[in-house]
Amino acid sequence: MAFKASQFLFHGSGVPPASKCLSHQALQLNCFIQKVDSGLYSLLPLGQLVIDRINRLIEDEFSRIGALRISVPILGPKKLWDETERWDAMGKELFQLSDRGKNPFCLQPTAEEMVTSLVRNLPSLRVASLPLLLYQTTEKFRDERNPRFGLIRGRQFLMNDMYSFDVDVDSCQKTYSLVTSAYRRIFKDALQLEIRTVVSDPGVHGGAISHEYHLENNLEEDKISYCSRCEIGHKPGETDPQCSHSELQEMSSIEIAHTFQLGTRYAQAFKAFVPGTQRPLEMGCYGIGVSRLLPACVDALSIDVKAIRLPNKIVPFDAAIIMASKVLFIFSLKMQVLKFQLSSDPTALSLCEELQSALQARNMTVLLHDMHKMSVGDRLYDLNRIGIPRIFVLANVTKRSFSTEIELSAVGRSGEVRLDMVTITSGTDRDHRNRDRSEKNGTIGSSNAERHKSNGLELRVLTLNMWCLSQPWPVGSKDRKHRLKRLAEALLIEEYDIVGLQEIWKEGDYLNLVDQLKDVYKFHHYFHSGWTGSGVCILSRHPIVSTLTHRYSLNGFAHHVHRGDWFGGKVVGMVELEIGDCRVNFYSTHLHAEYNRENDLYLPHRTAQAFELSQFVRHTAHGADAVIVVGDLNLEPVDLGYRIILAQAELLDAWRLSHEAEYSGADMDLARCRGVGRGGTSDRPDNSYSSILRQRTDESKRIDYILFKSGRMNMSLEECEITMNKIPGEEINYSDHVGVHARFLIDDTHRQVSQHAEPHRPLLIEAIGYVAGGQRRARTDRLLFFCSAAVLFSCVLVSVFFEPNNAILSMGLAITRFVLTVIAVFCIWYGLIGLTLELKSLKAAKQSMQQLLND
Repeated sequence: MAFKASQFLFHGSGVPPASKCLSHQALQLNCFIQKVDSGLYSLLPLGQLVIDRINRLIEDEFSRIGALRISVPILGPKKLWDETERWDAMGKELFQLSDRGKNPFCLQPTAEEMVTSLVRNLPSLRVASLPLLLYQTTEKFRDERNPRFGLIRGRQFLMNDMYSFDVDVDSCQKTYSLVTSAYRRIFKDALQLEIRTVVSDPGVHGGAISHEYHLENNLEEDKISYCSRCEIGHKPGETDPQCSHSELQEMSSIEIAHTFQLGTRYAQAFKAFVPGTQRPLEMGCYGIGVSRLLPACVDALSIDVKAIRLPNKIVPFDAAIIMASKVLFIFSLKMQVLKFQLSSDPTALSLCEELQSALQARNMTVLLHDMHKMSVGDRLYDLNRIGIPRIFVLANVTKRSFSTEIELSAVGRSGEVRLDMVTITSGTDRDHRNRDRSEKNGTIGSSNAERHKSNGLELRVLTLNMWCLSQPWPVGSKDRKHRLKRLAEALLIEEYDIVGLQEIWKEGDYLNLVDQLKDVYKFHHYFHSGWTGSGVCILSRHPIVSTLTHRYSLNGFAHHVHRGDWFGGKVVGMVELEIGDCRVNFYSTHLHAEYNRENDLYLPHRTAQAFELSQFVRHTAHGADAVIVVGDLNLEPVDLGYRIILAQAELLDAWRLSHEAEYSGADMDLARCRGVGRGGTSDRPDNSYSSILRQRTDESKRIDYILFKSGRMNMSLEECEITMNKIPGEEINYSDHVGVHARFLIDDTHRQVSQHAEPHRPLLIEAIGYVAGGQRRARTDRLLFFCSAAVLFSCVLVSVFFEPNNAILSMGLAITRFVLTVIAVFCIWYGLIGLTLELKSLKAAKQSMQQLLND
């Protein structure tokens, strides 16, 4: 079955409901459900697709045990309920109404009376027909006092209810075991949910034995204690005399199913007897809350309202296809190896149609995201939002002869499964590809593991800000050690040639990472600087010939302890790499953070850092065959610093070059530069470490970059994409940033003469203005610090003439004098030394800019 996104309801209101329940927010926000009234919700197409798949899963299991599907009226006459005396026992939760003849009815919350009456009146019932298992999936109704949490507790709900009829107690027990085994296959095997079976009170249903099936949930709808060794649980306060273990685990949970052995209560009331006897039938009843199962799964598997996760068996679509313009990938959470036989038609549209047919042939439900006005990134975000586990991105391809086999190979980065470059090639090209693969497999891990293609040397690069503050949370970074371990595992799987990392502040973390990667990334360097370390390091498969570190002359303010940039001593580090006959200058850096765009105190410093970076690259890149600059620049594409780096160092932005169609016209428009679909790397709504506010609106900033330029060899960009987002199989990210990776080809067959452009005068003039503003602010600050020191010393001197008789007051005054003296000394030091150094650094940056302008 296939659908088109352009003909589908995809987007909700954009505003989640005010609820503490994640599934309530996520399902309504992402267009699965729509509220009608309190406790009443409509299923939208996405929600209905999930419910349909749950129903099919249940029906398949029930057909295995010989159950028969029926449908009985939802409207139940009072006279049936009077037979079992449950009309009054149900209380106010029973919806009651009358027809025009004033005959009383109810909207049935359960159907024991109706089904038992049906069986009693069957003319063809024989002993050979037993056990008889009848089930239906229908709407049920309950007048809830406090409807809440969306589909979890509503006044109308979808339920699968089964009723069994047996000749005696032993047979009823066997049927009960048969059905509960089917429940376990549905919940544990098919949906892979951690279900807890709980002994419970039968309540108004009656009977001797009753079990509930619970899923852990933090809404505190229920509380249970569970023994993992006995695999049985109880409501708190209840105990099992047969359980002697002490490993009881108390948890908040939600009930998703219930089973009862009813005995003969209903059969006796309706005179439903074993055929040929006056002995009442033994009954069981079994119920699955189908509409509750959907939000329960979302709560169990999702951690973000904008990234719904469901078991693979019940996702709305098994796969989605996007038509793009560059490369052909598959992104996936989990996927087995598949092979598709395609015809030789080279057009992307034909490839799309055949891929769609191949997926459908495997009984996959496919969504074609054909909304071409949206960027690929925005469409990927759309599909990730609704939890589609397999996403194919298909490129336009050129007209030539192609091979006919595509292989979907196993695991790639970040839990993605990647089409093994779905290289659809001519016969000659296929020979090259096979030779390349064999060469690569034979040389990976050697010191000269360069990958040659027919048209040049291939180089794969990654940059990632790892956010690894070593202090305890909340000062430091959450899950630091775990994320670093997962990063090492991912880097061992991937085939990056060079990795630039930022914010690896602790040298011990760096050494542990190097130790885990020593068999693959044999060459590495950490750039030491500042009190805490620069946090910048480089890992390489290729030999490092030489290194150079430049510490930026301006690094923030010493008294801004809460920021920490001054203590880190931000740097740009360079390594010269030997890759065969090619010499590559590779730079990694981390500039001062912005913190507050509307009142950016650090703008002059960051602008000066950007200028220093451009000059450093400009003067050290002479003689290099290729130049690559990576890092967290803390600059957005509209910022002056970004434009200075590109203009002065003659660098190209890999992501922008690779996504030119999506980027067109966004040069000076901040809103058009932001968003997941526009390469946002920080403050992303799909990042588990983003603030709640950031997770609700997509204001992602693109501040992590891979920049490059040709040197003496021609260098071309093959691809540049976002990577290293969610950790595979987990709901946390590698970092509060995402990574950027790029693949380059270097033509190492001949060298050329390097050319140097003239300085970009308008940008330098604008930068001089920013730096001059920083100078004015520094002079004002120096006066302020000197005045503050004078006032503080005056207070200390005046306090000498007041000496209280009380010992406690005297001690307090002494402590106050000491604190004021320390602050005054710091003010003098910072005014005389700190701000003087800042002023000289600003002056040096300004003079360097003026020198380029020949002023």
